[in-house]
Amino acid sequence: MPPTGDTLPVICPARPERIASGIVAGVEPQQKPTSRQIGRRTYIVADVEPLDVDGVRTMQVGSVLWLAAFVMLLPFYGALKDAGHTWFLWTCLAGFGLGMFGVAYCRRRQRKS
Repeated sequence: MPPTGDTLPVICPARPERIASGIVAGVEPQQKPTSRQIGRRTYIVADVEPLDVDGVRTMQVGSVLWLAAFVMLLPFYGALKDAGHTWFLWTCLAGFGLGMFGVAYCRRRQRKS
C-alpha cells in the first residue's frame, strides 16, 4: 500500500487511530519519511546518519568477556574434567584469541580510513 498524498503509510494496522491523528511511530505529521514495502507490510525508513563505529571497542569488550569467562571457569576445572566439559575452557580461550585477532584487524582498518 504505497503512500498517497499527505497520508503516511500504515505501519501497524491494529492501531489506525495513530494514523488518523498523524502520529505514526513517533514521526511528526509534517515530516515526509521514505518508506519501503516488503510483502504486505510498509516500513518507514528514518533519515538518520549511521554511527561512525570502527569496531575496535566492540572487539575489545568481547575479548575481555571471553577472558573473564575463562578465568571464572578455572576454579571449576576438576568438576569440568570429571563431567567431560573441559571444552568450555578451550572455547573461552579460543574466543579470547580470535578476539585479539579481531582487535588487530579493526585497528588496522581504522588506521586506513
